[in-house]
Amino acid sequence: MTIWHLPTDNDRPKYIALADHIATLIQENKLKAGEKLPPQRRLADTLEVTTGTITRAYAEAEKRGIVSSRVGSGTYVSQKEKKYSSYWSSYFPEEGAVDFSNSFAPIGPQESVLHEALQSLSSQPDYLHKLLHYTPERGYPHQREKFSTWLKEENLPSEQENCFFTQSGQHGLFTALQAMTTAGDTVICEALTFPGLKMACDSLSLKCVGLRFDEQGICIEALEAACKQYHPKVIYLMPQSNNPTTAQIPLERRKQIIEVCRRHRIFILEDDVQVLPKKYKLPAMVSLAPEITFHISSFSKRLSGGIRLGFAIVPNAYRTQFQLALRANQWTISSLPVELFTYWCESGCMTTQDKWLETLMDERWTVAKDILKNHEIQYQPGGFNLWIHLPESWSALRVEQVARQHGLILRAGDHYLVGGNAFGYHGIRLCISQPKTTEQMAEGLRQLVTILEQESFAPEQIL
Repeated sequence: MTIWHLPTDNDRPKYIALADHIATLIQENKLKAGEKLPPQRRLADTLEVTTGTITRAYAEAEKRGIVSSRVGSGTYVSQKEKKYSSYWSSYFPEEGAVDFSNSFAPIGPQESVLHEALQSLSSQPDYLHKLLHYTPERGYPHQREKFSTWLKEENLPSEQENCFFTQSGQHGLFTALQAMTTAGDTVICEALTFPGLKMACDSLSLKCVGLRFDEQGICIEALEAACKQYHPKVIYLMPQSNNPTTAQIPLERRKQIIEVCRRHRIFILEDDVQVLPKKYKLPAMVSLAPEITFHISSFSKRLSGGIRLGFAIVPNAYRTQFQLALRANQWTISSLPVELFTYWCESGCMTTQDKWLETLMDERWTVAKDILKNHEIQYQPGGFNLWIHLPESWSALRVEQVARQHGLILRAGDHYLVGGNAFGYHGIRLCISQPKTTEQMAEGLRQLVTILEQESFAPEQIL
């Protein structure tokens, strides 16, 4: 019983603090799979709280999938910690719902641009024949040249030998982890992060540890402590716009993170998939520390999720490892998406698309901020995602559940949690790019405001 204590954090309800503590004990292997938790009354006496507090804490831990109760026997640590929510198993909401759940690119000129590109390619039979063959990982020479030019325009390193095309951003993330880790290594990240990282770590038998963060990203003190405690191999970050919180890491903190990583010999896995206009971006980590940074991104948010094309910029010393990892999980990529991208760059369509998208998102943010003016929100101008802070006494999962009953699909922060502590970030994420029109987005937000003002969201009401 010496490991049991109630954290003295007054910002959280006691039952949440205790559930977080249970999650931490499991993460640190101080509570092992199959181990029985103390009887509720005995633990209540030890911690000097009510039995009801313990009951709610155990229920919260079971909701997270880290413990399970057995009738007549007690509560036990789950055999395998739940790595990510089953919420992510489907992207397709019910008919008629206003969907704020996925960070998808809005569809505008892409259809006509795709039609134009395919018509142009169809008139070049010799090149169509070439597209049917296996493609180099870095593309054909004319594709590499155009891609290098585009990278320079994006203020990213453009050395062709360090740049690889991937099937998508997730494919790039997975391949980078394959290239720089072995089973059992530790990956650290912000405690609220992209669930695709957790899925990849689970598949590669990597330990994923969530760290304290604030409105400016991961905290340096937490990073230093984690380096000493976990000896991580990789830190995963979304410096331009965290998913889900939208936090952007300031330049000075980026430099501090790099200094710590260099000192402790940690790789940086930089995820730049989320859309943000160039004028709002800060220097990428790969530009500041190219020798330790794997930079991944894709064109899914800028163009369309159906155009499966991503890219990775890797350190000089890891070109071969990345190429071998790419070969191991896919061998090579399709040349057609790369050629479409090349055509759009040459024709100016990429520039036109970027301008259209920035104009549309400016319009949507103007509307969204007005509707949500009485709520505490966080966002990056021109980005897709919106974080709404909720009172700590509310259940974000309950908000998600009630919203769905009213035809609104959104995501509670719980689905992005690594470990058991979100360090005060309690809320829901909405993606305002996904509704088909600005009017549909506005109507959905107005309905959400009504729900937040009229409903009750006590945790015990979750069904």
